[in-house]
Order: sequence, then C-alpha cells, then structure tokens
Amino acid sequence: MPTDPIRGYLQLIRLPNLFTTAADVLAGTAVAAAAGSGANGGTLSGLVLSSVCLYAGGVALNDWVDRDRDAVEAPHRPIPSGAVSAAAALRLAVFLLTTGTLIALMVAFVLASQATAVIAVGLTLSILFYNLLAKERAIGPAAMGLCRSLNWMLAMSPAAAAWLLPHWALPLGMGIYIAGISWFARQERTLAARFYLAFGWSHWIVGIAVFGMFGLAYQNVAVDRWRWVALLGLIALWLTVRTLWAIQDPQPRRVQLVVTQAILAVVVLDAAAVFLVAGPIFAVPVLALILPAGWLGRWLYST
Repeated sequence: MPTDPIRGYLQLIRLPNLFTTAADVLAGTAVAAAAGSGANGGTLSGLVLSSVCLYAGGVALNDWVDRDRDAVEAPHRPIPSGAVSAAAALRLAVFLLTTGTLIALMVAFVLASQATAVIAVGLTLSILFYNLLAKERAIGPAAMGLCRSLNWMLAMSPAAAAWLLPHWALPLGMGIYIAGISWFARQERTLAARFYLAFGWSHWIVGIAVFGMFGLAYQNVAVDRWRWVALLGLIALWLTVRTLWAIQDPQPRRVQLVVTQAILAVVVLDAAAVFLVAGPIFAVPVLALILPAGWLGRWLYST
C-alpha cells in the first residue's frame, strides 16, 4: 500500500545522509581556510546548499533508475510503494541536480574561481555517470567514490594552496572510503557474500590510511599528530569490529546497519580533519551533525 507522501519524499532524498555531505563541505572549507583562502559565510552557505541539492538529486535519480528492480526486491521504497510516482521522482532529481549545479556556479562567479566552476560541473556529470551508466558495473563503487571526492574538492577549490600534494589525500581517501561503502552494500538486500563485506572493509581501511597521510604531511597542524593518528585508528578499529559482526552472520539487517554506521562515520572523519587544522572548538559543530543524522536515521533508512 502507498505510504505517507511526505515520508516518501524524505526517504527518496535520504534525508539523514544530507548531513554527511554538508559535513564534507564544512571540513573542506576549514582545510581551505587553513591553507589561506576559504569560502566566507555567504559562499559557504551556497556551497553547502549546492552539495545537499546535488546529493539529494543523485539519490532520487538512483531510485528512479532502480524502480523496476525495487518493485521486486524492495517494494517498500517510495516509488514502488506508490508514495512517490516515478515521474515525480525524476522531476525532483532533475530539479535538484540543476539547482545544485547553478548554485555552485554562482558561488564560483562570486569567488572568481574557475576551479569551483569546473569541479561543480564535474560533480554533476559524475553523479549522472554513476546512476545512468556505472552503478551496476564493476566500476560503480569507484564512480560513487569519485562523486564524494569531488564534493570534498568543491569546498577546497577556492584556496589555491589547498591544491598542494598533501591536500589531495583528503578527497582521495574519502573517495576510497565511500567506494568501500558501495562494495559493502553490494548485496545488502539478500544474504551478502562475505567477499563483498571484506572487500568493502579493505577499502575503508585503505581510505582512512590515505586520509591520514594528510595529517602526517601537513605542516601547520593545530593539535599533536599522535592525536590525529589515534583518532583515525579508533575509527578503523570500530569499523573492523562492526565488519566482523556482519561477516559472522551476513543477514540484510546486519549489513544495512553497518552500512548506515559507516555512512555516519563520514561525519566523524570530516570532524577529524577540522580537528587537525583548526582544533577541537571548530571540530565540534561538524561532529554535531551526526546527531540529527543519527536521530533521523531511526525513522528513515540511509542505504
């Protein structure tokens, strides 16, 4: 039977996950500011809104593309349940992707940043590439990771100094990490093959390690480097424990729960980056985004 339309639309755009993409932009902006030139209040708001629109449009397009498969494997989802029509979902996806791109281009104009404009267009094209061509192929996880890497780079783009070699570790590491989530969730609707869970976990560990290289190479850190290493080590250890729990009994419920927790860990990684370059006072507001994301995740699924 059709579900509540409002809940259907909120589910379609994966509302809990929108806080993670906002965290990416806040962290990337903090890194850019530490490098000498971040977005100001108005342009930062524009970048956050652009990122949220692009993510929401991307996942709405994802559900539209998967509508026939979902009718068989996940009839509770918004489109097959009747809460949102396929045509409405497509219109919403097109509107959000267009709006997100235009906002980013306006920010690029205000900042006089060609890099911001190029990355904004590249991010939109990557979202389309993933959903329309790559998602069911072996390159799907890498394509999804590319989208998240570009989201990080969108926030870093105004600062020329943020394009130095150490800074590349942050979007690259986050992209590898997100690719791991895609591999981990590859068979989340059925009894998952343990290979995919282990392969996804390996991406998480490698992604966190690459992410951590920034703190080892970056010069102007705000905290002791051992705290950065210890924080990332704790995140990796926690994800390892949760992976072993899922591998022990790879039922859909367990796998989906670990995927949700790995998505929320994105906020923790973003806060860790802010912690390194700006200290704990600035990291706390980013970390706080995990609260609404986690709370909403009790009613709305993230995967």
